[in-house]
Amino acid sequence: MKKLSKKARVFMAAAGSVLVLTCAIGVTLALLKTQSEPATNDFKGTAVNIAVVENGNDYENESKEGLQNVNTFEKIQTGNKVAKDVKIKNLTSDEFPTGDTYVRVRLVPILRYLGGDRDGEIVPFTIEDSKLEYTMAGDFGDKWVTTGEGADTYYYYKKSLTPGESTDSLISEIAYNGELPRGIDCYLELQVLAEGISAKQNGSVDDSWEGVHVDGAGLIATK
Repeated sequence: MKKLSKKARVFMAAAGSVLVLTCAIGVTLALLKTQSEPATNDFKGTAVNIAVVENGNDYENESKEGLQNVNTFEKIQTGNKVAKDVKIKNLTSDEFPTGDTYVRVRLVPILRYLGGDRDGEIVPFTIEDSKLEYTMAGDFGDKWVTTGEGADTYYYYKKSLTPGESTDSLISEIAYNGELPRGIDCYLELQVLAEGISAKQNGSVDDSWEGVHVDGAGLIATK
């Protein structure tokens, strides 16, 4: 991936959710969302601060140091679809006012042990990208553009987000139809990694994000 220029400082946020892939029913798992310290550039009024909003959980009033939210899922078998509504929000406040921001998202699946001495550790198992099935939101094609394939796919929201605004939904459901390791309890965690760039920096998207540019209407489009 192209190295980010010093001119355009990029803010990243991450969140994860899980699909339980064991025989346990009603297992309570942690839905983790971490947020790095807000990043600003050298130009007044161009601060960037974004967060991943999943399944209606809005983190605007939470600590900037990150949080942990707990969700409970019923028994999930391989091939079953799980609802997962993903949006990105431009967070703003009186203490940390932000400006218009372009965002992009990457979906990263990770398999983790469930229970035992290795609970939460990553399982050394290759997840087949072709076996991951995402149900994109109904208006996905009008709101988002993509670059790359498989694990290297990036999803770009076309328009910049004003302070306090959220993107339209990226996906609505997810399922994994591949094989899982035998003899161990584990679950699939989908990490949602988001990046934001100030829309007030001319050329920031073109310089920092490979394969896309901002067109004459101010929308992100593929090159």
